[in-house]
This record gives sequence, structure tokens and C-alpha cells, in this order.
Amino acid sequence: MNTTTVTMVAPRPAERGFCLGGQNQQLEFGFLFLTRALAAVLLLSAFTDGIAEDLGVVRITTDQAPIQMGEKIIARVKQGEELPVCEIKGDWYCVLPSRGWMNAKLLEYRKPAVAKKQVEKPNQARPATPTAARDVRLDLIKAFRRQNLLEAQAILQTHPEIVSALHMNWTFLHRAAKEDDIRMAALLLANKADINAKDGYGGETPLFYATRQSNKKMMEFLLTKGANVNAKNKIGYTCLHIAACGRGKDFVKILLNHGADVNAKEDRGNTPLHETVESAFTDDLEALLSHGADVNAKNNDGKTPLERAVELRREEKAKMMREYSGKK
Repeated sequence: MNTTTVTMVAPRPAERGFCLGGQNQQLEFGFLFLTRALAAVLLLSAFTDGIAEDLGVVRITTDQAPIQMGEKIIARVKQGEELPVCEIKGDWYCVLPSRGWMNAKLLEYRKPAVAKKQVEKPNQARPATPTAARDVRLDLIKAFRRQNLLEAQAILQTHPEIVSALHMNWTFLHRAAKEDDIRMAALLLANKADINAKDGYGGETPLFYATRQSNKKMMEFLLTKGANVNAKNKIGYTCLHIAACGRGKDFVKILLNHGADVNAKEDRGNTPLHETVESAFTDDLEALLSHGADVNAKNNDGKTPLERAVELRREEKAKMMREYSGKK
């Protein structure tokens, strides 16, 4: 595709009652971007933050139907029409001519002129109140649900304070981890989300959410991005304690292969091996034992996993632990 550059001319007032520029005008970012963003892509060769593979292919739609805004802009420019452009705080904006069009943000990433245009739906200015903050969070939730990455990016750029803020006692990265949305997780991390942020319930990180939901790919993604595999929640559980409760050896191995402490103790002194004794599955037990789990580790009641297996009549598990510990 041939690259078309929008002609940049002197700024002038935009339609619908607010301006994009002017020598004596000081505009705050939030005034222009309290976004329910609708976006269009002229060209997108790569993201400079290195997350193109995580984000995948982008298609932007309105609530009603797809909008090929990029093609419209190219067609107008090829016909010789000049689109007024101005600069606000280091970013370029153009004024679109039609009543049904909106204000578009131009971002140039690489040479030759590779540009992505994000079309913003103008809203009336809102004060920085708790109500306005809640509205922005709801806009981001809607972007999540629509899988609209450009909309989410516009919101995160405009309101970076919500990237790691708690919403309903969890962050948006917790939500992405729970819903197994790797593209959104990548976008949040690219916007400096705290990968080890703890929720307002049990003090659990996004990795806990991925583990509880058995989201294998999300677990691996978070761990490769630096998630603390040995983080503990409010009762001392690690993700390995969670995985050992019958989720299967694959999940246990993912954590162990990324450095999980096989003998970590929660507040009652139970290790992951204590936890796996309670379940009816054996493959996670084998994975723990093969990585050096201590069958004689005592909890606060003085019970070892082996003793607990005998009490619960988990004969096969007791046999496996005796074999690994050398007891016959």
C-alpha cells in the first residue's frame, strides 16, 4: 500500500464547539480525550514497544457497523483536499470535514511516514471527580469486552492513572488474567501496569487469577513477563498451592519450571504437597515429588503430607510418597 501523508496547514476551530489549537489556547489532554474512542488505521507496520505479536491484527468498529475511516481520509487527500492539522502537547491532530466524522489523532511511528490515525469521539469536558473517573474505567471495561485495542490504548494514554488502580478491588490486569485475554494483558503491561499488583480481596496477583482459572497460556505469558511466582496471598498461599489442589501436573510444572518454591508454607504450615493430598488426582503429586517436595514437612499441627495421606486413606498417594522418601 502506498503511504499518503495528510497535508498540514494552519489550525482552525473544529466543529461541535471546541477547538484543536490556537496560539493563545492551552488545552489539557483530558479535555480532548475523555474517550469512547472510535479509531481507524491508515497503516500499521509495527508497534515501537515491541508488542505487535501480542496485540495481533486490529479492526475498529462503531457500535453499529465497521467504519473504514482510514480509506475515507486517504480518498479525501488524494482528491486534493487539505485537512487542517495542529499540534497539542507534542501530538498531531487533524480536523475532519464531515459532520459525521470526528477528530483524529495522528501518530507517526517510523520512516517512511507510517501513520496510525485514531479517531476520537468528542465529549464535553468533565471535571476530575470520582464520578468522571468511574466513567473512564467503565469505558475501558467496554473496550475490553469489544476487544477494541485502539480504544483501550487511547484511554490508557489519556488516563495512565487507571492502569494499575483498583477497580472493584482488582486491577484491569487481574481482569485480563481471569478472562485469559493475552492481547489486553500485553497492552496493559506496555502501559506500565504492575504485574505483581495485589487485589483488594485476598491479596492475590494476576498470576493467581490465571492459575485459579486454569489459564495455561496466560500463566506462561505472565511468568515470562516477570510475574513473581512465589508471591503469597493474605493467608500465605502461593500459586503452587492453588495449582496443587487438583489442577493437574501441567499447571504445577509451569510454576515449578519458573522457580516456584516446592516446599513453600502457607499460614497453617501446609506445603503444596499437603494440599495435593486432599485432592483425588495423582499426577500433580508426582510432579511435586519429582521436583523435591518434602514428604516429611510438618504443618502447624505437626502433620506431614504422608501422615495426612494415611489419615485420608489416600493409599496410592501414600505409596508414592513412601517410594520417593525411601520408606517401604
